[in-house]
Amino acid sequence: MTIINTRPKSLSENLNKASSRLNIDILNIYMSEIIDAKEDNEIWESFIKNISGYKNIIFLSQTSVTKGINLIGEYHDLSSLENNFYSVGEKTSAALKAIGVESISPKNQSAAGLYEIIDKNAKSLIFCGKHSNNYIQSKLKANADTIYCFELIYNKSEILKIDNKNADVILIFNSLTFKKIFEYCEIENLLNKKFLFASQSIFAKAQNICHDSKIQGMELYFQDEFNDGSILTRALSLT
Repeated sequence: MTIINTRPKSLSENLNKASSRLNIDILNIYMSEIIDAKEDNEIWESFIKNISGYKNIIFLSQTSVTKGINLIGEYHDLSSLENNFYSVGEKTSAALKAIGVESISPKNQSAAGLYEIIDKNAKSLIFCGKHSNNYIQSKLKANADTIYCFELIYNKSEILKIDNKNADVILIFNSLTFKKIFEYCEIENLLNKKFLFASQSIFAKAQNICHDSKIQGMELYFQDEFNDGSILTRALSLT
């Protein structure tokens, strides 16, 4: 039984290091790549130039940190900002901390968990990918502006590499990847596999996809406290 990593190559370095350290073999199938979103930069500029007007600066992924901080840095010295920084989970928080930015994260590592702890009456600036489910945006409405600073481009031929009857463990790090797998692969083949999700919220979205499609019998699991080592150890236990 093979453990398969579906993360983009640009986000897989630490997972591959953990794989070597723990002597857990994985197969990398890079089903997607991250590209800069094509948006109206003039709108972005107005948000960032007036960043002092936002009490909450929210990052919904590691990639949004990389892209978003670069955008902010074009106009501001990070150390001079007095905004409250929020991150959706441990990995996003660690990405901010690595560049000297402390952030607040929810116990429930999800957009819903983040919504529970932010000041809802204050203006928020949100950095995320175009695949975001827009949960926080829909809740905050006019009190939030969003910069969709990247998007995921999927490669069907890579996804189809798992369209077989092999009994694999598939690591899933966002719900869109599962949705694409579900869209391109034969359900009969997917029923032979185990899917391990990096959070309970992604797991719940996958359950909804199966429910809406009236598909039963898929083996779905999640790793509650996520880090690269723990998800690999959990994956090994499923083999």
